[in-house]
Amino acid sequence: NQGVVIMTLASEIREHIAAGFSGLYVKTFEPDDATHEIGALSRNLGWNCLVWDIDSGLQGTNEFADDPLSMVKALPSLCLADGSPTVLIMRYLHRMIGNPSMLSAIENVLRQGKAKGFHLVIVAPEVSLPIELSRSFVVLEHSLPDRETLQTIASEIAESDSDLPSGDDLETLLDAAQGLTRCEAENAFALSLVRHQKIQADTVFSLKAQALTKTGYLRLSTSKRRFDDLGGLANIKDFCLRVLSPNPNRIGNPQGVLALGPPGTGKTAFAEALGNECGLPTVILDIGSLKGSLVGQSEERTRHAIATINAMGRCIVFIDEVERALAGASGNGQNDSGVSSGIFGTFLTWLSDPDRQAFIVATSNDIRSIPPQFSRSGRFDGVFFWDLPGREQKDKIWDIYIGIYRLDPAQDKPLDADWTGADIQSCCQKANMLGISLAEASRYVVPIAKRSKAEIESLREWCDGTTTSAEYPDTYRRNPAQSIPATGKATRRIDRSSAE
Repeated sequence: NQGVVIMTLASEIREHIAAGFSGLYVKTFEPDDATHEIGALSRNLGWNCLVWDIDSGLQGTNEFADDPLSMVKALPSLCLADGSPTVLIMRYLHRMIGNPSMLSAIENVLRQGKAKGFHLVIVAPEVSLPIELSRSFVVLEHSLPDRETLQTIASEIAESDSDLPSGDDLETLLDAAQGLTRCEAENAFALSLVRHQKIQADTVFSLKAQALTKTGYLRLSTSKRRFDDLGGLANIKDFCLRVLSPNPNRIGNPQGVLALGPPGTGKTAFAEALGNECGLPTVILDIGSLKGSLVGQSEERTRHAIATINAMGRCIVFIDEVERALAGASGNGQNDSGVSSGIFGTFLTWLSDPDRQAFIVATSNDIRSIPPQFSRSGRFDGVFFWDLPGREQKDKIWDIYIGIYRLDPAQDKPLDADWTGADIQSCCQKANMLGISLAEASRYVVPIAKRSKAEIESLREWCDGTTTSAEYPDTYRRNPAQSIPATGKATRRIDRSSAE
């Protein structure tokens, strides 16, 4: 974007030190790279840069090892006589500042530093400060590498030009690598070179999936599904493909879709297939796992998840059953001490970000449990309703799963009124597993629609006229003929005449 200045860590450090900030907190997953960047800046500007960690002490001297308190107290005595700035980088100090002596020492150093020109820089992967120091530090982000940096890393790893892809393959490789640290990217490129004698995206994707899984709340889909593997859903398939297709005249980024519908109607499969159709990674975000036991931990995890997704650039983000994860947000946080409300607020801010490149596919089985501001215009490109599949859709789904489970396509199919795609898959799976016919396997299938009749009918009523159909290009209209019949219940007939 013309006129937009992208701030690097070095430029932010330079500005804040010039402005006299004595306490700086650098949040990074690459402490070596961040330390190197600050050190290079210091050398160029003639600053006195010192680095300390608990293993080696003060770099180059081995002093103050295992004694962070003495290191902090010694900072004023290490300043240069000419008055040029002195920068002390302390790695992982946030783990050692809980006691009153350390708190007091840091407060004194920061107070003196404003006048005397020395600065304490904490480098850590998370922001964790006691309340006494929370306003004494400014937090700076050391961003994950951008596409240009990743391409440079790949070029340095490649042994020849033929080892590095070009054109669309290079763009796919960079898509795969976005969201990795510099070290992770180097490892992925090197492993691909060893494994395939060239750098390619599949190895990077596999390592990236592991990196996301380690967070506990993000994972990368490895599904190979395509739209041909899904029966029906013609309207939402066409809508998403058109929205995500390259368009130089498009103003703004595609935002995403909110998918409402009963369980088992293929919402998860659709999100995974969409990424494969568009050549984009599909990231699965588990909002429920963002909740932590410590004060502020949930919000910090949410910010980290968002930062990781943003670093990936263009991708599909799948969020399943958002009503469960955000259930406490609509009740002013009374049920979980405000944790859901905190996550919800951070999440809403991200959804409203016009620069967000992630395309959200969020699903819900009960829209009434979600605060209305979540689904308002501007946060999603469309709100679609997934109804139970019709006859044509179900025939396609039967054909797909009969082929997958290698069953006889000529055999009779069971009665499948009110069955979902998940019910059909379950029937085919049981037929394969037990070596029986589909009709016999259907005895072991209890349709979801029968167990959740009231909830589905209520959702249909809410979506009637307020959502777009996932199947046809128009507003969804409830069809009374599709109403789920009540479960049959045996009644006892009493012959009163025989009692007389």
